[in-house]
Amino acid sequence: MIRLDEIEDPSPEEKELAELLTVLIDDYEERRYPIRKSSPQQTLHHLMEARNLTQKDLWKLFGSKGIASEVFHGKRAICKTQAKKTSPLFSRQRRTVYLARDPRKDSESSAAHKKL
Repeated sequence: MIRLDEIEDPSPEEKELAELLTVLIDDYEERRYPIRKSSPQQTLHHLMEARNLTQKDLWKLFGSKGIASEVFHGKRAICKTQAKKTSPLFSRQRRTVYLARDPRKDSESSAAHKKL
């Protein structure tokens, strides 16, 4: 694959071979090393850990220790306003990644994800 990438003017056959190898490699990786979906709570914890943040950092944004604790522990879904407030903390990540879906309002939550 590296040799194919280094060719300045590849032939049609070389282009086809490179595309085939790419498809085969992608397929192999998807089957062999699948990426599991994470819950909004897991994603929030990961983002906080990656940036050395604590629950206290959420208190400041949410204005309440109780709300921050409930969101952190997955007892409360993070709302659109809270997601916007936290987005500067996670500037490299889209805020829709950790917005929780409220099972009671499934259609409303789904629509909120699409609007973001």
